[in-house]
Amino acid sequence: TTGGAKRATETIKDKAPKMGLRITREESIEIMDLEEDFSREELKEKYDKLMDANSDAKGGSFYLQSKVFRAHERLIQDMEDAKDEEGDDEVVAAEEIVEAEEINTEKAEEKVTGSEESSENKKKEQG
Repeated sequence: TTGGAKRATETIKDKAPKMGLRITREESIEIMDLEEDFSREELKEKYDKLMDANSDAKGGSFYLQSKVFRAHERLIQDMEDAKDEEGDDEVVAAEEIVEAEEINTEKAEEKVTGSEESSENKKKEQG
């Protein structure tokens, strides 16, 4: 291929959805016959049941198995992404707590320092 055609092909590949994520979340939930607020355990049970029901040994369909596989893959990826976002939120919350503790420590130190200076001034006045 020419340089321009090669670059165009690479651009198309770069913009294509990642493998396994070509299926939407909504379609994945429908394929897996789940409610929106499903658990990881429910997803696993449905996956196992649907893969077994569509196995070659039971005269099943490879096409349906592949749809189940892709739906499962998409929903697992969504769960991992949500878990990562929660982790980020926890890190931010922890940083905010540390920052608040540092501010409180500084204020406490200022009070102690101010209290010590006040005590010294009283001693000078008395002395």
